[in-house]
Amino acid sequence: FAWRSQGWSFHLGKALQQRYNHTLVCECVPGATVSYMMARFDRIQAAAPRVVVVSFSLGNEILGHSPEEFPRLAAAFREGIASAVRRIRAIPAMPVLASVYPHFSEPLVPHLRETKGWMEQFAAAEGLPLIDFWTPLEDGYGHILPRLSSAADGWVGAVHPNDAGHWQMFGSIDLDIFRPEALVAPPPR
Repeated sequence: FAWRSQGWSFHLGKALQQRYNHTLVCECVPGATVSYMMARFDRIQAAAPRVVVVSFSLGNEILGHSPEEFPRLAAAFREGIASAVRRIRAIPAMPVLASVYPHFSEPLVPHLRETKGWMEQFAAAEGLPLIDFWTPLEDGYGHILPRLSSAADGWVGAVHPNDAGHWQMFGSIDLDIFRPEALVAPPPR
């Protein structure tokens, strides 16, 4: 649980401060859906950022819904990401996408894989950097590695990465994305 520990964004903030003298402002809200975060977008815009990392959890969108609803919810999640990118560019700031990460829930795995693939295609088509959170956490079957999950820390289910998982997520971030000369908002496509 990143909000109760030193999650990937904490480590990113420290690294960006040390390397580039950047200040990271984290606007994450535990358990928030894309629509909830988009309703808070004015807070992001008011900060006048040069870059915004878009990192939403598909699990938060689907939690409490039946598997029959997953395709519709996953499509809405993807549209929410596209909408966030448009709004970030309008600031103007540079959007950086962070991929979804694996989950323990078998019915969710195909939708996570599909969304991960969509994010890769979308980032490439839009010319956006993409941080891959999937690869360092995945067990080869679409599930989060047990030792990197909240279950390893005694929480029920492997829903979230634990501190070790967040360290792996941070390690997958190419800090060169945030070089001062790289922080140019690409024009809308």
